[in-house]
Amino acid sequence: HVGKECAHGIKVWSPVSSSRAGNGRFNREARPPLQVCAHGGATCRHSVKTDCEEKCRDQIVKIGDILGRDRTFIGTVAFGPTSEEFQVLQDMAGALPKGRFHKGGLSSGFLKTAFSSLSTSLTSLRTETGAAPLLVRIVPTSNGGRQAVHADHWDIYQEAVSERRGRAFLSKTKWEAAAKRFVAVPLAYGATGIAHANASFAQGAERLAWHCSEVNMALLPVGTKLVAKSTKHVNFLQDGEFHTSFCKVQGKAQEYTGSFNRRVQGLEVKPPLNLRFVECFVVSVRDFDLAWSDHDGVVKFLAEPELEGRFTKYNSNFGHVQSAAASSARTCTICLAHPREVRFACGHSALCRACLTTSLRSGAALRCPLCRTPVDRANLVVSGGIAGEAT
Repeated sequence: HVGKECAHGIKVWSPVSSSRAGNGRFNREARPPLQVCAHGGATCRHSVKTDCEEKCRDQIVKIGDILGRDRTFIGTVAFGPTSEEFQVLQDMAGALPKGRFHKGGLSSGFLKTAFSSLSTSLTSLRTETGAAPLLVRIVPTSNGGRQAVHADHWDIYQEAVSERRGRAFLSKTKWEAAAKRFVAVPLAYGATGIAHANASFAQGAERLAWHCSEVNMALLPVGTKLVAKSTKHVNFLQDGEFHTSFCKVQGKAQEYTGSFNRRVQGLEVKPPLNLRFVECFVVSVRDFDLAWSDHDGVVKFLAEPELEGRFTKYNSNFGHVQSAAASSARTCTICLAHPREVRFACGHSALCRACLTTSLRSGAALRCPLCRTPVDRANLVVSGGIAGEAT
């Protein structure tokens, strides 16, 4: 509702610009005052908010009418002080018979519990609606250790293949949020193809995982180590949308985490939260030897960077992934993409310029994401060379 106009064309839920508000004019929560409609005052503000609330609820009902209200699940999660009611989220969850609202305060443990509960609810709904039973694939497995790339134990897909029916690397794409479509991504510099291990080393609720690497003609790994993922169930082996849907959802989820990370900066969250979704790619290869390839021999799988360091998985299966992404110490703790360019008075460098600007414009109290020390806006050091320094 923040950007919506009232009946008189005033964005009554948007802050007054700093030039109009006057120097140092903030409310009790250290936020700039909101715009006021001279014609309707508080009535206009209430009207805009009520209209947005009704549209949120009506949209859920419309989805239920299309898919079947008893066959649709919606889960809403309120991440904020337990004293707040979060009435809109409650109403959205209550719009459908199987909806569920979660509220548990500002803690990472609550988020983990909420995400696991949502996953369980979706699985139960699938069973209740009588969907076809899922048949688990039988594949070779390994003990988890990454082995050297070798043609005896890996499937090799190179870019240049003369034979029509030979194995070949075709493309690597990712979901581009700005363009709202999948775009081609080049292989790492020096790589001529991709290698996919024969044996799976791990599995989740829906997918199996294999070691994967971009390689050169000598089969030497090039660039970041990868993990390949594909469906765990026979039902989806020939579903062309299975991998693209996962990749698109993961790309959109990463967009939302940037906003989420900015919003929780000023909150007393223990421990401090910094959520992220791993970058995800859809890799297409040609392999007529695989029974589930299409008539042109094309097979797709997901590829993600192999995480190094200890991370908590919030959907709960097994909880952790292995060993440390040095680059994470150099990138912005909010967007996780741009280099850190801002140093606070506490000594920590944690943000890029863009995220600092967004945070300052929000009017919320700013704290260092690393130690939670309140930030003195008059004592900030902005530099392009901070990223490589100790943090």
